[in-house]
Amino acid sequence: MSESFDYIQLSSLLSSSKKKRDSVGTFLIRMKSLKPKWSFIAAVCLYILLAAVFFRFHRYQISPDGVSYISIAQKYLQGDFSSAINGYWNPLFSWLMIPFLLLGIEPIIAARLSILTVGALAVWGVGILSSKLPIDRELRLVITITSAPLILSYAIFLVGPDALTVCILIYYLAFVVHKDYTKRKRIAILAGAFGAMAYLAKTYNFPFFLAHFTLLNIILYFQKWTTPYRRKKIINSFLLGILTFFLISGIWIFLISQKYEKFTIGTSGKLNFSVYGPRSKGHLHHYKGFMPPPDEKAVSAWDDPSYFSIEKWSPFSSRENFNHQIGIIKNNLNAFPVFYSIGALSFLFFLFFIFNSSKKGFHKDVKGLFIISAIPIYLAGYSLVIVVQRYIWILSILIVLVGGFILSHLFKIKFYAKPIQRAILVAFTLSVLYSPMRFFQNPGNRYRERNIYNVSNVLKKYNIKGKVASSKESWPFSLYLAFYLKVQYYGEPRAEANEDEIKKDLEKLSIDYFIVLQEEHFEFLKDYEELTKKDKFVFKIYDLKK
Repeated sequence: MSESFDYIQLSSLLSSSKKKRDSVGTFLIRMKSLKPKWSFIAAVCLYILLAAVFFRFHRYQISPDGVSYISIAQKYLQGDFSSAINGYWNPLFSWLMIPFLLLGIEPIIAARLSILTVGALAVWGVGILSSKLPIDRELRLVITITSAPLILSYAIFLVGPDALTVCILIYYLAFVVHKDYTKRKRIAILAGAFGAMAYLAKTYNFPFFLAHFTLLNIILYFQKWTTPYRRKKIINSFLLGILTFFLISGIWIFLISQKYEKFTIGTSGKLNFSVYGPRSKGHLHHYKGFMPPPDEKAVSAWDDPSYFSIEKWSPFSSRENFNHQIGIIKNNLNAFPVFYSIGALSFLFFLFFIFNSSKKGFHKDVKGLFIISAIPIYLAGYSLVIVVQRYIWILSILIVLVGGFILSHLFKIKFYAKPIQRAILVAFTLSVLYSPMRFFQNPGNRYRERNIYNVSNVLKKYNIKGKVASSKESWPFSLYLAFYLKVQYYGEPRAEANEDEIKKDLEKLSIDYFIVLQEEHFEFLKDYEELTKKDKFVFKIYDLKK
């Protein structure tokens, strides 16, 4: 059986469902009889099955960020905590790799397995969260089952904390919409704990938690039907959640503030904001020149970009800067129109619920409001910088939940006849499946970076050790080679450097090996041995020691 057969088989099964609405509807009716926990188990089993099928196609996919997270995990494993503590890369994802590394699993596979494990927990979390919202049972089943391929497409995409962020925020939201949130201290404490875990996964989640958690407690406090006794409970729950959040996140804030000798919750925000400034040339390592790694165990300077010198700017310091910031926001609107349109609609729904909730009791619509309000809040901060879609994966899950919430209300008031409801249900199912179907069917997403892994195994015969640098335009490729060969990568030459300057910089840093593309020619390299002369690679490696 060929490796492409799995893709063809899956796509044919999914696409054929468009022609079989009745059979899909019958399947949903049968599945509807399952108890909620069994539907959770079915979704996780589907996730595991799909992961087993597609893992081999994506096992070596990596990214520069992923190299840094793996490098940091290895430092923790070796007990080098002073180097491992990092203001740019938050620690939780690296911590999750450690059990797999302790088992002697290859680092890239250990990273992949940790993400896939997180993905399974996220699928279970979607089931829990949907069960706590006023969503029709059929729709809840659709959301839980279809979340399996959707979340797998995130978990298998590349090595990074984005799928982890999705997982943690799902559980955080499950706790804040819990019916006993204001009644049981444990629920409020867990909400704060998961908020802190979200911060330990990614710095951006620190302001998101503070904004969202504060807002939802304000909403609860000022509801018309809230009694003085209940208001006291709400304040207690809020304080418990916030205190737990600061106690856990405060430990990490203290550690990184001590390391960099200034108060900080993380350095990624300032660096990313500066990269998109009006006079920025992009990421520093692409034009600054050769950069030593921050410590002797680091793969490259990208292990801790906190030490990069950045040019600070403010959109309010000049009209030019302000217009530049507006341009960034406009670009984001154009790049992700669906997310920002839904964000705007979510804000309108938010206002609708605020001004039209007049019933007594803990109205279930408030739970939907907590989910809806998360969408514009999460988008707000990212709109100030260039957004990569993986940063906002959580919004896809929230949008699906909001869709289920709205459709449940329409079905409840019998807005549509039963056959139309069934057709809408099938259309809703296919719309959720569309994104993962496209991902898994795209040949460009298969075997990415596998060739680099294979090449690195061939290069091991040359016993390459020490310091490695590369010519321009080959930074990610050379970084991956350095990672697999367990050497230190010093990056690329300065953007404007000529050949003589490149030679002097290499000698000054005592670089051992220099990687150049086949079509590139450097006169000074004729005095050095080309290691890969007999290999048919798209690059050449020169031994500068000989």
